[in-house]
Amino acid sequence: MLPTLLPTLTQLSLTNETELYLWGLKVRLHDSTAPSLFPALESARSTFEKGIAKFLTEPDIMLYVPGQLLVLVEAKFTSGNTIASASATHDVINEKPKSREGILRRYAPAVLPRDALFAPSSSEPLYSQLYRIWYSRSTWRTS
Repeated sequence: MLPTLLPTLTQLSLTNETELYLWGLKVRLHDSTAPSLFPALESARSTFEKGIAKFLTEPDIMLYVPGQLLVLVEAKFTSGNTIASASATHDVINEKPKSREGILRRYAPAVLPRDALFAPSSSEPLYSQLYRIWYSRSTWRTS
């Protein structure tokens, strides 16, 4: 099913095999070795989440066709989509920030590549988890 999923969803003609990653780890059904972390995600974490010890940012599901396509899925079943708080009083050192100010300081839009087309509006809610995933993806260089 995986080989036909992305071409069906995207209506693209994909020539390479689709790789499945769950929470950043590559899924290989016929391989019992420890799963590997998506290299670009590891690089982004080491840059933007340096010092954070737990609950690192990762997309729930990644479908990757090397050199062609990357689809990120944030799956919500019973958990909510957290909105950044207005006050930085709950931000803790060595944890992901929870405030709008803390998130935008750690994941600063100014350091994104020029072709990143997103700038968070100050008048709208900042969905922190989605922003962090989008932000880290905007910094990836995949082949």
